[in-house]
Formats: sequence, structure tokens, C-alpha cells
Amino acid sequence: MEASNIIDGQQRFTTLQYFLAALAIVLRQENQATLLALADGCLWNENTDTMQQPEIEMFKVWPTFRDRGNFQLALKATNLDELRERFPNSFTQSGNLKKIGVDHSPALEAIWYFADE
Repeated sequence: MEASNIIDGQQRFTTLQYFLAALAIVLRQENQATLLALADGCLWNENTDTMQQPEIEMFKVWPTFRDRGNFQLALKATNLDELRERFPNSFTQSGNLKKIGVDHSPALEAIWYFADE
């Protein structure tokens, strides 16, 4: 199967992935397994046996070069505590997202925002 690159609309697709990742965190927290399976199906390609590069092809959307590391870290987080662990410099000692003096990863900031809302 040939990979396709989406240029127009890439930002909207990426934002949708952030929303779905946040939704999955909330559904997992609320023990909503049926709905979680639907959200996960929109986030991940499942059959890694058929993939040439599973670490990349497992994602439904793949961002631009500069965002890839943080994108992977944020999307693979299964709960808010994992987000805090993966991005420790972005949080206060009380566990809240810092509001001043930190340039947050767009992936972290979006997922945190959507999960919080």
C-alpha cells in the first residue's frame, strides 16, 4: 500500500487527532470501553504486521518534521499523569499546566486543553 501525504487540511486533521487523543484519555478515565474502542480506531492503524515502518504507520496522521517527537509522546499518553511525566517542564509542582514562561508542545497543549474541557 502506498502512503499518501495530505497538505491541504493537515492542520485540521492534526487538531482532530489531538481532540480524539484527549477524548480517549477521558473515556479511559470514565471506564467507557465501548466508546474508547471507537476513538482508538480513529487514532491508530492496528495491523502492524502489514506495516513497513510500524512506529510511524501506526498513527493515522503524521505531522511535520519539527513536531514529530512531541506528537508521538503526547498521542501515546493514556492519561493525564502520563502527559505530566512525558513533559515535566511544562507543569507546575501541583501538576497544572504552566501558563507563563514555557513554550509548550502544540500536541501537549491541545490534548491537555481538550481533555480539560
